[in-house]
Amino acid sequence: MKFSWDSTEITWPRNPKSIVFKNTSIVKSLTKPGSKAILLSYGKKPDVLTLEGLLYEKGKTASYLISTYISPMLSRVYKEVTISELESNINGTWILTSFLYRKVGGYPNVYTYKMEFYRGSEHYVME
Repeated sequence: MKFSWDSTEITWPRNPKSIVFKNTSIVKSLTKPGSKAILLSYGKKPDVLTLEGLLYEKGKTASYLISTYISPMLSRVYKEVTISELESNINGTWILTSFLYRKVGGYPNVYTYKMEFYRGSEHYVME
């Protein structure tokens, strides 16, 4: 799995153990006495992609993992990231909305991570 932006490209050492793709819409309902509600559909919400997995690379130190993978991703929160080498409906440019990592107790160089991305029809990153 690769993440890229500007002239940076990071190849994650392992694919995520969990890939969740959520595609939802905005729907409001109006009650109608004596029958089912009337539904008003206003369009789609942004696509949401959640990636979870284990960050470990044999022979690499914790400081290497942080500087090579974690810190660059933390610096991209709220910005665009291009994802490639996953399923075709997931590949493309997304906004990284959150990045959570956790050190696995008892292991000096193993982390778990959870990343959440949004994708819309257009992206405007305010800087």
